[in-house]
Amino acid sequence: SVNAQTNLVQNPGFESDLASWVIGSAGYTLPNISTTDFHGGAKSAWYDNPSSTTGFLQNVAINGSTVYTLS
Repeated sequence: SVNAQTNLVQNPGFESDLASWVIGSAGYTLPNISTTDFHGGAKSAWYDNPSSTTGFLQNVAINGSTVYTLS
């Protein structure tokens, strides 16, 4: 049997640039969007020089009684 799963992450492939993504903390910088180096769609997110102030995230709503698989 096959179980279809819903991806809870919005804009996971950055096809809509950084829509739904925010900086990790005050003073952090957002990544660049590339249209030449990507995995499955047509875009990806990347940093020229990652540092301790580079990072971005997305809050995802979950239920306490549900099992989730991260991949």
